[in-house]
Amino acid sequence: MKGFIFPGQGSQYKGMGKVILSKYEEGYSYLKEAQKILNMNLEYLLFEADDEVLKDTENAQITILLTSYIHFKYLEKNGLIPDYVAGNSLGEYSALLCANSLSFEDTLILIRERARTMKKFIGNIKGVQVAILNLKL
Repeated sequence: MKGFIFPGQGSQYKGMGKVILSKYEEGYSYLKEAQKILNMNLEYLLFEADDEVLKDTENAQITILLTSYIHFKYLEKNGLIPDYVAGNSLGEYSALLCANSLSFEDTLILIRERARTMKKFIGNIKGVQVAILNLKL
């Protein structure tokens, strides 16, 4: 059995769309469709945007969802079809999309609204998160 786990926010990075789209030109059709649906320059975000631009919740969530989906479609085209899908936070929406539980358009619109709602309610709240790795007890 095979399973895919999709990543959440924080996995974005500069140029995150370059490698997959250089290998899978059909992926551009999803990029162009997403740009049309959202009226955003996603090509810029996937290829050129720096870390500061990608930290924006809306930019991060949309680009992660889109690259996750393009990777999924590439693997699917090459015969790697999972028996199960799951995701971490935002990745749950990628999993739902790849399981055909949500349409591409609905998922993009939902993620944009999710990101905007998160920004609205978080506002100017400052916080910090810490990860402790390899701690020997």
